[in-house]
Amino acid sequence: MVAAFGLILLAVSSQQIYLSLSVTLLALLFTRLIDGSWVTAVRLIKLMVWFVVPILLLHLLFSPGRLLFPATGLPITAEGLYHGLLLSARLTAMFSAAILLSRFLSHREWLSATLALPVLGQKFLPYLLMIQPMHQEVSYRLSKLRKQFLLHRHWRVLPAILLTACCEALEAASLVSKVLWLRWPMLRSQQSARRVTGWKGWLLSLLLGISGIACMMLAWI
Repeated sequence: MVAAFGLILLAVSSQQIYLSLSVTLLALLFTRLIDGSWVTAVRLIKLMVWFVVPILLLHLLFSPGRLLFPATGLPITAEGLYHGLLLSARLTAMFSAAILLSRFLSHREWLSATLALPVLGQKFLPYLLMIQPMHQEVSYRLSKLRKQFLLHRHWRVLPAILLTACCEALEAASLVSKVLWLRWPMLRSQQSARRVTGWKGWLLSLLLGISGIACMMLAWI
């Protein structure tokens, strides 16, 4: 776990592309050793494509600097390429290190640790309690839609499938929230014993908030 925290600090503070890529590689290798397969690494790469491509395009096309292909008229600059690659590498490194850190505790342990946070834990309580049932319900509904799409295999049905997926997700959220509301008094009483109150709670919450904001700012600097 200490190594995972160290990789996260390196990922946040890194200002070099090669260092961020090294952190990503190390985090994926450690995750591979823990999981025993490359499934998590492959899923992370597929997910990060949706972040990296827009970041690269925005930096390439809208960053001022020296044009790489002046004869073609394309507004692609060397500075845009560098900053796009740097930001993409840093985000990928942070995601990879965070995934590695999540492997050291079970889902229930992470949930308990988050709910034990002073002040903030109580604010996040409804959302945290909805994560697992939402994941199960939405996964089941999306798997059925995926089977429907595989039966047709045509791009014309894709908009209808996507619209149905959004409606199914909203319906699942409504169902889970109703169940949570019915069980809320019992669930809240169970978590009240973990709550930290008083000036210590506010101080720790303030420090956590400052740390989170600082990490986000460092990632974009």
